[in-house]
Amino acid sequence: MKRISLIVLLLIPVIGFCQDSVETQIKSTIKLFFEGLQNGDTLTVSKTIHANFRGLTTYLNKEGNSVIADEVSREGFLKTIASKKPEDVWLEKLLSCTIEIDQNLANVWTPYEFYVNDNFSHCGSNSFQLVYLDEKWKIVSVIDTRRRENCR
Repeated sequence: MKRISLIVLLLIPVIGFCQDSVETQIKSTIKLFFEGLQNGDTLTVSKTIHANFRGLTTYLNKEGNSVIADEVSREGFLKTIASKKPEDVWLEKLLSCTIEIDQNLANVWTPYEFYVNDNFSHCGSNSFQLVYLDEKWKIVSVIDTRRRENCR
């Protein structure tokens, strides 16, 4: 019994370390994604997104109805990033980050504020879905909300 307790106690730090390591890998993927986005660097962004990537936006219209819009493929998303003018500064300030993991699937929730050339544009939350493939975390989809009011 003492031996089993000792083994369990010795494994707890290893389990915790593995979880932290996985979260660090996921955060690195998200960080690299935003670095590429801010720099208009499609090569960097393409390293973080899966071939079947989908991007969506959801919001409440003037009537208060839920709308899902801007469905974009990987290619469409990369074209949008490539169209960024070099002189424009896109800054997405992440206000927090919550990560949930189940085996090779992860969800990352990031409330944000978005600025263009230091001017507030909108705020909302991102929900990233990532899958662990070929020893890398890849973003399979992201859906976000966008609004200009009630940002904090």
